[in-house]
Amino acid sequence: MAAPASAHCSQSIREAVDFGSSLLPKAHEIKTARDNLRTNYLPRESTRLHVVASSAPADLAAYETHISNLESALANPTGVENDLSDTLTRIRTEHSMLSEYFHVCSSALSPIRRLPPEILVQIFDFYVPVDKGFNSEDYAAEIHRLTNRDLMQLGHVCAYWRVLVLETPAFWRALDLDLKFWSPKMLPLVQTRLERSGNSSLLMRLGAPETVAVDHSLLQMVAQHSSRWHAALFYMNFASYSALSPISGNLPLLECVHIAGIQDWDDSVHDTDLATAAVKLFADAPCLRDVTYIGPAKALKSLPWSQIQRFEYLDLHSFELTASLEVLKYFPPGMRFELRRLMYHQVVIIALDDLAQIMNPQPVVSQLTHLTVEYALHFYGAINDVLKRLTLPSLTCLEFVVWQYNDMPPLLWDQPAFHEFCVRSNSHQTLTTLYIQHVALTPEQLYATLADLDALTSLVIADHPAKQTAQCESPECILVTDEVLRKLSAGNPTGLIPNLSSFGCLSLVHFDEAVYLEFVRSYVDRRGSDFDSHIRWHPGTERELKPEVLTELAKLTQEKGFIGSIQVADEVEMYTFFY
Repeated sequence: MAAPASAHCSQSIREAVDFGSSLLPKAHEIKTARDNLRTNYLPRESTRLHVVASSAPADLAAYETHISNLESALANPTGVENDLSDTLTRIRTEHSMLSEYFHVCSSALSPIRRLPPEILVQIFDFYVPVDKGFNSEDYAAEIHRLTNRDLMQLGHVCAYWRVLVLETPAFWRALDLDLKFWSPKMLPLVQTRLERSGNSSLLMRLGAPETVAVDHSLLQMVAQHSSRWHAALFYMNFASYSALSPISGNLPLLECVHIAGIQDWDDSVHDTDLATAAVKLFADAPCLRDVTYIGPAKALKSLPWSQIQRFEYLDLHSFELTASLEVLKYFPPGMRFELRRLMYHQVVIIALDDLAQIMNPQPVVSQLTHLTVEYALHFYGAINDVLKRLTLPSLTCLEFVVWQYNDMPPLLWDQPAFHEFCVRSNSHQTLTTLYIQHVALTPEQLYATLADLDALTSLVIADHPAKQTAQCESPECILVTDEVLRKLSAGNPTGLIPNLSSFGCLSLVHFDEAVYLEFVRSYVDRRGSDFDSHIRWHPGTERELKPEVLTELAKLTQEKGFIGSIQVADEVEMYTFFY
């Protein structure tokens, strides 16, 4: 016969009254466990933690059963129960204590807490987004960047993480300030960031639009730390550089500097005296190797040219080109020179004395080894305008690109100008790398370009999704075709580029990948692992590749050591891939 319901209820109540977990913590145990969470280390004796973490779930389930039984008994009296409210309160309290203790012990045993601090720092570093430019949308966004808001969110996880965030100088060594949203109230935040950076080297970017007066108190504050500058970018009017005067002779670590004076796109006039004074601040920097500059060429004489390895000239007007190329006389052998965002205007006012030199300049001779020319926009004759001014007998790498080239008609290749330059510079013996990535040229022009470059080992070319032009009769300028790939193959009798070891192209995919496979194989059979090839598709033109071709390319990688890729280009690769 089944036991009466009241008997079962009484038994459950007695079990609840008598129940208690052996895992319940003493007061000092809870405090010790909580304190342990403020560190990243397990206590020497962690057996208790493991027992609680593994056994507490069963006891918590028992507590929950007893709580349910007691709540039912109090809600439906049978006449046999005593006053159970005190028992229910105790059971609930013990359940809460054990639940908290269980979570604390489990957290203490979490695998991430066993990671050494240097690994956590690397993880935090990956978490924080990389800020590639001055892009704050408002005052609040600039505050968030200055205070490292993304990183500080990690510091809210636990006390140890907060200590790690605040006391790791590397997290605070980069100082980015978009002064468009500057307020003097932000000075204490800058001071705090500099203090948190400790003795680590500093990376700084300070940019101010022409309408913003630069706070000299800010410049004086960062100047006090110039002995720790590793890289610095300044974009502001040249008059403001006077506030940085204490840095002169106190730049022992500086390797890279960006010196930029504000200049309207339609106004090339800079105060040469102010620019000269700004440049002189960096004249005594023993580690300086890399310089980027916006301003008049006449101000550059005082740079420590003998030690500089790369010089980048930004936002240069075409009618300043002759004067600007005069800086080549300061260059030591083996230096890299980049002309970026070279601007051309249809209508300019030029002094008559300068007109003859601009139209028929004498080529500047330099032992330069790397030259990059980036045009701000298309202009007929722009390639010739640069090449006719140069004779570079030591040149090994030449790059032609266009800034934001998808937004305008293509820059057209000038084969006669290139040929004359090569003959004058003896490039057939020295030039090993040629990038013509953002320039429209026909297959015939490409063949003529490569015909005399016997030393060439690296080549980058591109199709161009451009509007109709006089040179390209179709809506798109297609260069990379089956015919071109066959012509460039190592087995072709013409032998255009017999020493090719690296090939890249930005393509509209007007070639058969089986022909591309044969192109790759022709070089891998000769050079093995010394050959690499990378294809990037213009977004929107990607397609399914033949599986058998992919299989063969993978086999070449496995058996011959070939390095290659063929995939759609992302937004960044459209402009920087192959650089």
